[in-house]
Amino acid sequence: MFHSLFEVLRRQGTFDTILATVILFITVLTAISLTFALMAIFFRVANVQKASLWKKLESEWDPLMRRVLSGESDTKELLAAVEREHELYFINYLARYSRRFVGDIRKKIVAFAEPFLSRVVSGLTHSDPERRARAVQTLAILGGEKYVGEIAKSLTDSSPLVAMVAARALASEKRVDYVDSILSQLTKFRTWNRSYLVSMLVMMGADAGASLRNVYRDERKPHSERALAANALAELLDFSAADSACEFLSTETNPDIVSASLRLLASVGRKEHLPSIRDLCASNNAVVRSHALTALGNIGDVEDRELLAIGFEDKSIWVALHAAWALKAAGAGDLLAKITTTGHPRADLAKQVLVEKI
Repeated sequence: MFHSLFEVLRRQGTFDTILATVILFITVLTAISLTFALMAIFFRVANVQKASLWKKLESEWDPLMRRVLSGESDTKELLAAVEREHELYFINYLARYSRRFVGDIRKKIVAFAEPFLSRVVSGLTHSDPERRARAVQTLAILGGEKYVGEIAKSLTDSSPLVAMVAARALASEKRVDYVDSILSQLTKFRTWNRSYLVSMLVMMGADAGASLRNVYRDERKPHSERALAANALAELLDFSAADSACEFLSTETNPDIVSASLRLLASVGRKEHLPSIRDLCASNNAVVRSHALTALGNIGDVEDRELLAIGFEDKSIWVALHAAWALKAAGAGDLLAKITTTGHPRADLAKQVLVEKI
């Protein structure tokens, strides 16, 4: 059959064309494969050479650095050993080396970088976002007060990565004077992990509370940003936000805002807030119910244990787990212990919560 097909193709003059096309196709694929193989070899060799150079430079700088820090030599000897083409290596070296120390020694190491930081600043306008982010991070480590303004400008960078590095750097230094600038960029970070964002906001400390409350209370802001602000206020134990949180339990319908408000009340709520919290233990939203039970376990009265026990019977296992945690937090571990001795379908859950460390 195939022999007959080949004969027909040959007679029609198309066989040689197809064969040539196949050969050309195979040749192109082979060439592409060889190109990728050569590129891999090239990058491998380049990385090995770079690592070798880095190791050589470190072996030269380490003893000089130790001599300077011990007072056996002056700074000039160390800086003279840094050639122009190796300045960026030296800056990276100082950034890593400085992390080993605190206090005066670290300040001394940071001072070594000053003559070279203009090259880092130029990296803030590089076309590659990763290069810009590294420049921001390096300035945050080695630049000190002098370059805070440059870091703050990077908050408006088009790249979320660069903006986040800048925000994290300012927050870690508790630069509350830039808290509003950081909060104005939260939309850029909508795809980032919420816990990570909350930890960044909390790093600025209690002095950031007023700005965080403004975001939380601003109904024009996106729900996600308001919820982040509320979660940060909860971590900061901001009691000034408690009344607003209670108000939002009845005026807000968005589950994220209601849940965040309940988390806030779980940390800073008062007895007068309990009626609103109790009402939400019967919410149609399982997430809201779970956070209402948690808040009730933290600040509720003895009579609220009955509501918590009802929550343990909730159709949602997630709500039941929160209810069990709340019972334990409320000092009602005896109720959980009693459940473990029965044939209750969630006896194992009660056992798990009892052995957990709060």
